[in-house]
Amino acid sequence: MDDSVMGATGSGKSSFINLLTGKSSVAIGDSLESETADVEPIRFIDSATGRKVTVVDTPGFDDSRQGVTDTDILTKIAKFLLSEYDADRKLAGLVYVQRISDPRFSGQQGKNLRMFQKLCGTDTFKNVVVLTTFWDQVGAAVGENREKQLQTKFFKTVVDGGGRFMRHNRTAASAGAVLSYVFAELAQVITQIQTEMGVEGKALVDTAAGSVQQEEIERIIAKHKEEVSNLRAEMETIKESNAAARRELEEERAQLQEQLARWETEKAALKEGIQAQVAQWETERAALKEGMNKESSARQKLEADLVAEGENREKWRQEYEQKFEARAKATAELAKERRRQEDQLRDEERRRDQAEFRKEMRHAVQEASKTRRLKLW
Repeated sequence: MDDSVMGATGSGKSSFINLLTGKSSVAIGDSLESETADVEPIRFIDSATGRKVTVVDTPGFDDSRQGVTDTDILTKIAKFLLSEYDADRKLAGLVYVQRISDPRFSGQQGKNLRMFQKLCGTDTFKNVVVLTTFWDQVGAAVGENREKQLQTKFFKTVVDGGGRFMRHNRTAASAGAVLSYVFAELAQVITQIQTEMGVEGKALVDTAAGSVQQEEIERIIAKHKEEVSNLRAEMETIKESNAAARRELEEERAQLQEQLARWETEKAALKEGIQAQVAQWETERAALKEGMNKESSARQKLEADLVAEGENREKWRQEYEQKFEARAKATAELAKERRRQEDQLRDEERRRDQAEFRKEMRHAVQEASKTRRLKLW
């Protein structure tokens, strides 16, 4: 059984996983610097049930490491989910980790949640666990008020779709409660992006999650273009004598143009670079499917051979039983004939004895009659 854990950087994903698995292999950060670099499956055996479990730790979309973009994160998650789909492995629990200690729900958090919802799809909201963390950093009343606001406003769509809120207080017991809930209540599902890419054959940029990233990139590019345009207009109004102010504006314009170029590059990567990655995935998928087809053909042949062998054995058994029954019948008939012949011999012997006895009796009577006649004479 597989569970996926998502959430913002510093929300407590890695510490939750370490408590859940009883391992310390997942690095935990004490700051807002991202510690999870890749999609990382952690496999373990649940001590309470003996079941095999895979927990998938994912990097946050607000990754703080230099040079890592949300497009990079989305690509890693999509590739992993597609490989799981091709291997016929499904997710049961979709855990979204949310800090209860945050005083407000930021724009980045809103984007992270939208990306999570589009990755999963509304049909899987019933498998979502919104796990709130850092309860020890807020008072009970404040925390409960924020939890209610999250449930009724920001996560309302997820809650209406069957998602459940749970609390994590940095203990193994609260981590285990999530796993127990998944075991008892949730069936395995296929996420929306797995259906879009694995079944419908869409490119990443054409998926619902890809559209969220595409819209964000276009929004930022439009904002940067507007800022560059405003700076250009402002620079035109500055007199040549105000060289220092002009240089400052030129430096700011250069920085904005550099950022704009970076976002244009990321947009191109989302549209074009992903296509090469998808082509590689498709090649890997084709090889995997070919191997699976060969294995399936071999398995079908083995099953057919086993069925044929079973049929042959059944045919041999029936023939043996028929021969045995025929032999038993012949033996019974032979025994019956032998008894008939014996009975016939006894009958003939009895008739001979009776005939001999009658013959002797007639002879005795005749002799007695002769003797009587002689005496009379």
